[in-house]
Amino acid sequence: IHEFADLVKERQAEDVTVTVVTYEESIRTDNVRRLKLIQDMRDYGFNVKLIEDSCLKYCVIDSYVVWYGSINYLGKTDTEDNAMRIHDKGIAENLLYQTFRDKT
Repeated sequence: IHEFADLVKERQAEDVTVTVVTYEESIRTDNVRRLKLIQDMRDYGFNVKLIEDSCLKYCVIDSYVVWYGSINYLGKTDTEDNAMRIHDKGIAENLLYQTFRDKT
């Protein structure tokens, strides 16, 4: 999270929005490290969205850039993890819509 925040801080200064989606279950447990990481992301100005159901692992930046793959942004990574960087407003909007369409 800290390395990622360093990568996007210049863009955030230009009013770019970073949204990260994670399981709400992660905050129901007593996982202090996970709670700290969520708070760190908020402190960096990331828009953290919590959902109850399982979801895809992705990060949307400024409703246009999508990081999509198997990387657990809030947990331990594995050498097998991967992510694709996609520049497509339609894909970004669709991912957010599919994740939050029934959540109001």
